[in-house]
Amino acid sequence: MTLCFLGAVAEPELAALRERAAGIDAAAFELSFERLELWREARILAATVERVPSAAAGLAGALAVAAAEVGLALERRPWRPHITLARGVTPPAAATAVAASADAASRWLPLTLSAGRFYLAESQGVGAQACGNAAPPRYATLGSWPLRA
Repeated sequence: MTLCFLGAVAEPELAALRERAAGIDAAAFELSFERLELWREARILAATVERVPSAAAGLAGALAVAAAEVGLALERRPWRPHITLARGVTPPAAATAVAASADAASRWLPLTLSAGRFYLAESQGVGAQACGNAAPPRYATLGSWPLRA
């Protein structure tokens, strides 16, 4: 799950970001994904949370500050934890996807994510996915840090 989207980052900024991330002291947390939402404009079906724990919001905020300190431009939208379940959902397929997902969700929601570490990751292979290909992106870990228990 993305805490702070950065886009492309050059190596000097990446090194500085790793250094700042290593200095973040944040508590572990759990997120409970309880709802399904269809984001029509983005054409995404997502599992979302009702309540964001303060520790999770604090970590996302600390990462945004660290990224800004090294000169990276950040998204203006507030952080909204979610799990993307389907991409490229369009009407009338949206109604079918929502109905199928709602049925599946009744069996698995809420889904709880326990976070004990946070990662700096680089997405790979997302270009085809953005164009509607079903191939999921892959992620390369560039750094990892523990959260306080």
